Amino acid sequence: MLFQTPEFVLLFVVTVIAFNGLGSKYRLQVLAVASLGFYAVSGTLDFAVLLGTIVVTYVLSKQVREDGPRWPIYVAVVLLFTSLAYFKYDEFIYENLRSVFGTTILMNRSSSLSTILPLGISFYSFQIVGYFVDLYKGRAEQSKSLIEYTVFVTFFAQLIAGPIMRAKDYLPQLQNLKGGTWSDVRAGGLLVLQGLLKKVVLADFIAARVDVRFAAESFSQPEA
Repeated sequence: MLFQTPEFVLLFVVTVIAFNGLGSKYRLQVLAVASLGFYAVSGTLDFAVLLGTIVVTYVLSKQVREDGPRWPIYVAVVLLFTSLAYFKYDEFIYENLRSVFGTTILMNRSSSLSTILPLGISFYSFQIVGYFVDLYKGRAEQSKSLIEYTVFVTFFAQLIAGPIMRAKDYLPQLQNLKGGTWSDVRAGGLLVLQGLLKKVVLADFIAARVDVRFAAESFSQPEA
């Protein structure tokens, strides 16, 4: 679900209305449902990887204390980076191993799950690592619930494009969610509209011409 699609606009509008209309008791739940719904559109495998990552790292994070044992951090980092390496760099690693050990030992593979790259896996993996580090260094408190942790990891406004949020800055905001006034909604809407125009009118227009040059078999240094 791209930001410039009608589906995202509908999700955004419904989320804003529900966030402000249902009251403070349900704001976190609204963000959780919207974020998971946004991500679920990307595919079943992507969604399963994300949910598994959230549950496993949340359980591990409960064992982390300031200056406490480091094993939960090591386990989380290994799991996160193994998943990231498999889905994002599996083909690169495999081809390099083939060049070292030869094609007789490592033959061509017909297919691989790594050809399906889970959406935003780099962003949420590094964000979770930062969360563990902040907990261990005493810079942030434990997430108060699985729902809160889920929103911290999956908030749809920054999940697929960043920035990577630090727990010490972001969790306090989730623990004190406030409804927006009409002026807040209007100001935010104008910023979103400006970004959308830059993306659709300017960036996409330039990309259509730049992609043609990059797709060419060869071009001169000045053209590059």
